[in-house]
Amino acid sequence: MAFLRTCQAFVRRARTFFSRGRIEARLRDELQFHAEMEAAAQQRRGLPPEEARRHARLAIGGFDRAREEYRDALGLRWLDDLGRDIRLAARGLRRSPGFALAASVTLALGLGANTVLFNAVYALLWRPLPFPAPEQLAALTQKTDETGGPSQASGYDAAWIHDHVASIQEVGLAARRAPTAVLIDGATVDLESAWVNAAYLRTLGLRPVAGRFFGDSEDHGESTEPVALLAETAWRRYYGGDPLLVGRTITTLEGTKRRPVRIIGILPDRELPYVSGAEIVTAIPWLHRDLRSDRGTAQFRTVLRVKPGVSPAEASSQVTAALAAGAADLPSANAGRLPGWSRCGRRCWPGAARPSGCCTPRPDCCSPSRRRTWPASSWRARWCVSTSAR
Repeated sequence: MAFLRTCQAFVRRARTFFSRGRIEARLRDELQFHAEMEAAAQQRRGLPPEEARRHARLAIGGFDRAREEYRDALGLRWLDDLGRDIRLAARGLRRSPGFALAASVTLALGLGANTVLFNAVYALLWRPLPFPAPEQLAALTQKTDETGGPSQASGYDAAWIHDHVASIQEVGLAARRAPTAVLIDGATVDLESAWVNAAYLRTLGLRPVAGRFFGDSEDHGESTEPVALLAETAWRRYYGGDPLLVGRTITTLEGTKRRPVRIIGILPDRELPYVSGAEIVTAIPWLHRDLRSDRGTAQFRTVLRVKPGVSPAEASSQVTAALAAGAADLPSANAGRLPGWSRCGRRCWPGAARPSGCCTPRPDCCSPSRRRTWPASSWRARWCVSTSAR
């Protein structure tokens, strides 16, 4: 009821504001009528006409005062005051154009600087992340002895956290890739590309625009064919938002080879951590035995979702302890070694135990033609020298 009365009062005041001319004229006529009646009464008492009119104005209290009281009762006096102030300021600025220009520029710069500063502070400190339960999200960084700065995580680190840290609900992985060449309507288009795992999409609470996201088969590397997700922007730009694209196969180019990839879903148009702007996304088989046992290749950015009720400090201490235990679980011979490319496509550590065929150099890795293109100080060149010496 209070809200209804407030709305009714607002409507009445708005109606009064837009019909002020008619109301002022009616008020003037009414005041003039009362003044004439009072003057006539004074004349009947024997006063001259001029003196009778003066007594009538004194009895009413003055026309201007009566009009001001009436405007106060209507609640519109502040509009009249605002109009008078604006007119007075405009006359003053017109008399001093130089001051008017300087004041306008100063106000514009001040307002613009404050707006930019507020937007920056709001985006960095106050605005919550546009994902469900943002207080449960965390990013994993590691500090290395060589650089002293944050580094990326390996598949081994992610799998170890997934298996040994009870306070972590999801371990999302993401990484940028080189642009992927896609054949669209007979023309080659380079799409910004990225890798993510299924947990990354679950961690951020994303829902597909169409189709589905990656699942367990992609996480374990058990998919029977290459699959990918297409960003909504690329889907609409290059395919006109065709819903029948989901489930179809597109053609990617790897050099001169054509590789079919089936589109299983459409990513929503969102700003995603570490892979913002990616137009085509493929799966990270992070639970496959080869990737989860590889600590040498730290190439993934990690987004964690902490279980409800677990404080950030508690989760951080558990992750730190788990990673320390995971590092101790590796062979000590790996410490300080130079990585090298293996035949199976993974990095190996010279001097460590070598599974059959997997950690031997590729046939063309240390060929003279390849070595001439590498600086003598590079780890590839040094590893090839140490390998040939053995």
